[in-house]
Amino acid sequence: MAHADSLDTLYKRNFSKLVSGLIRHLGVGEIATAEDIVQETFVVAQQSWQHERPQNPEAWLFKVCKNIALKNIRDRKEINFDSEPEYLDNSNEADFSESDTLNILIACTHSRFSPRQQVIFALRYAAGFRVDQIATVLGSPYETIVKTLQRLRAILADENIQLRFDQDHISHTTKLVLLKILYLMFNEGYKTSFGKSILNTTLCEDALSMTQEIVRNKDFVIPEAQALYSLMLFNLSRFDARFGEDGNLFDLESQDRSKWNTDMIAVATSQLANCKTENPSAYHIEAMIAYLHCTASDFKTTDWPKIESLYAKLMAINPSPFVELNWAIAKYYSGERLAAIDHLRKLEKVAFINNYHLFHVTMGKILSETDIEKGIDYLEKAKDLASHLAERNYISGLIEKLGR
Repeated sequence: MAHADSLDTLYKRNFSKLVSGLIRHLGVGEIATAEDIVQETFVVAQQSWQHERPQNPEAWLFKVCKNIALKNIRDRKEINFDSEPEYLDNSNEADFSESDTLNILIACTHSRFSPRQQVIFALRYAAGFRVDQIATVLGSPYETIVKTLQRLRAILADENIQLRFDQDHISHTTKLVLLKILYLMFNEGYKTSFGKSILNTTLCEDALSMTQEIVRNKDFVIPEAQALYSLMLFNLSRFDARFGEDGNLFDLESQDRSKWNTDMIAVATSQLANCKTENPSAYHIEAMIAYLHCTASDFKTTDWPKIESLYAKLMAINPSPFVELNWAIAKYYSGERLAAIDHLRKLEKVAFINNYHLFHVTMGKILSETDIEKGIDYLEKAKDLASHLAERNYISGLIEKLGR
């Protein structure tokens, strides 16, 4: 079982590297082939590693991927193949990752694609998300994402589009798309929807690193990027307090704030102060909310009315069921219990939210104050919907405290 877990981690870390490396050499029109080669590489690994695990798993993956790619080329009858292509001769991991992931993201934001298509394309081929992950983070049906990716691959092949792997001539609109991709990458890493672990630290670190690269580039940076970088730092500052030594999950109210990284909070605060603008973006508002959480001495003294007003502003410029859920929670902690419940009752009619475990956790906590059985019913449903063991254990703890 440990081998399977490690292979899953390697998949998350190396999928985009392998695919992007192949398409840089085989051509953009060969994305489907590149993806098939990478998938075959991991199938071979899963079968081979049952008997003996290589000392250097990543090097093994890159070598096998190269060999499968070469065999694929040789087997194509339409290609006159006399010798190995120079770019795959003696190749190793460095050959596949010569372009950093930020440049790969930029390549995915081709103007031929709509902003939504750019996001889906980049999440798949630059961030290495599985199709079901993309569907989850975008709140879209799985089939819709599959059809979009098929359409994008067809466009690339039929129109002979060339993707650019550089940072020159990036429009403001494209920069905003890049930030959205990085935002989704970070959030998925902070609470991943796929796999056995609730965290994907590699994804968080990649997103943070690329955002930092944008912030440090004076010709590339925009206020929204600084705000996003600040938001990421605020969230990362609480990383070590989210879990106990036994793996138990702690919510914000229960976290040991002495474990929060005060240096990181200071840097995030400075970044946020340096990117003030007359028209704050969603990243500015979310960063301000995170600032209020990170600088409060404890949960009860948090400026909940201010947070509630910020969520109201966020709903005005970037409405979503997730934002609305957090808005209702802020209302509750601001002392507007009935308004919060009314808000949550309306949200309950949204199918996507009704299948979201944190909605039911919220309802369970609030309703149990006056109706324990009703509250437990919501928590039991939340437990059924939760995808990670740490979450289910956390919810079980809430249920036990209520006496069932």
